Amino acid sequence: MDSFPAGDWRGKVLPAPGSRSNSWKSTVLGMGWIGKRFIVDRGIMINRLPVGTAIRARMAIRPSSLDGRDCLYLDYAGVQGLLTRWVEPIHDEVREIAPGLILGYMQNSQKPCDPTLWFVLEKPAKPCRNSK
Repeated sequence: MDSFPAGDWRGKVLPAPGSRSNSWKSTVLGMGWIGKRFIVDRGIMINRLPVGTAIRARMAIRPSSLDGRDCLYLDYAGVQGLLTRWVEPIHDEVREIAPGLILGYMQNSQKPCDPTLWFVLEKPAKPCRNSK
């Protein structure tokens, strides 16, 4: 990975990849999270919610904990407010797998044996709602 994605990306959570329950679980989780906004000139990502944006992360290119290859590492530690401090031990690792399509996962460093939460991001052809 040699560059950061930019702008708004639509997201879909994959809570149980390969299982029959993935579709309805993804729909339920999608009610609270609709994607990510990458602000390259500030080096941050902000999660997009139906009511606006929240939960920031710093962006860096780092080796992935899965395969050692470069990925975009989204670090939530040290940039949270009082209401979002619970995400500080979490990080996301994402990689573009096709033009306009990113695969990523979320990992909690305090619970490394817990399952990760997978997600996909898609760059929409038109700007997303709540893009300001």
